[in-house]
Parts: sequence; structure tokens; C-alpha cells
Amino acid sequence: IYVINYCDGANSDLDDKLQDFGLNQPDKLNYYDGFSASMGIEDIYRRFETKTSGEPDDWLIISNLALACDLQSGSVYGSHRENANRFERLLSEGPSKGVFIIAWCDDPALFRAKFNNTFEYFGKRVVFNMSEEDALAMADIVKDDSINKNNAYLYQSGKGKEKFRPYSTPMDKWINRLCTER
Repeated sequence: IYVINYCDGANSDLDDKLQDFGLNQPDKLNYYDGFSASMGIEDIYRRFETKTSGEPDDWLIISNLALACDLQSGSVYGSHRENANRFERLLSEGPSKGVFIIAWCDDPALFRAKFNNTFEYFGKRVVFNMSEEDALAMADIVKDDSINKNNAYLYQSGKGKEKFRPYSTPMDKWINRLCTER
């Protein structure tokens, strides 16, 4: 498991949990903050290139994807173009080799603007409270006032959407289970 935490202080509780978890589980996962994110992309990409069938799945968890200037497709940040290409390849070819990406982004419009070439690779999306325009673009949801912090939609490309009620963040217990199954 690889965790890249592009923290900006806006969600300090989540950032702190990810950092604590990453630093307390060094034998089970590789943790990178925003300053070492490029190294994290290089590490998971190297793993992707050498991975053979039958090996356990690898997971890349990205927090605050909208802040990831080094992964932007069509980036004006020329020095990061190689990492943007790696990220696109991980998104497009990773699942067939057992490399999966879970990304969190709290600004759908900013995500679409920065990652316009990679949006379609996120075939499963969880949609919470957002503008009508964003809900339509992210999950084909037409005006639904019931989407809020207590109700959400799971959108799956080719399968449509399903409303569900999330009860809590799966953080510690869920990720610990992922680590022990490795």
C-alpha cells in the first residue's frame, strides 16, 4: 500500500490520521507527504513495471488529489510531465496488473480542470453533497436534494449509480484489514 498525502491544512483531522497511520505502519505501507510525492509515484510506478501475474494487489491512496500539481495531465509544470505520464499509465493500465488507485478530491470542478485527460479512468466514484453541475458531470445525477453528508451515490462506469448511506469513515479498521490481507 502506498499513501500520498497532499495535505494543505484544510482538513487537518484527515491529514493527521493519514500521517499517523503512515508513520506507524512502515512495514505495511509506504507513506509520502506532498514534498516526497514524486518519489512515491516513482516507487509505485517501478513496482507496476516489474509486477508479474499472481502477485498481491498494490494500492495507491491519494489524499487531496486537486493539490497534486506534479500529476496533472497537460501540466504547465513541465518538470513534472514524466510523473503525470506515469500517473496516467497507472490509471489506465494499472488495474490489469493489480495496481489500483483510490483518490480523494473535494473540488470536482478543480479536479476536472486539472486532470481533464484522466477523469474517465476513475470508473468508480462516490459523490456526496455538491453542486448540480458537478453531480451531473461526476455521476450523471440530475438534481437530487437528498445528497448530503448522510446520503451519497456510488457511480460505476457502465453500471450506473446507486444511492447509499455512509455511516462512518472506514479509516483505521478498514486500512488495517487491507494491510493484514497483504
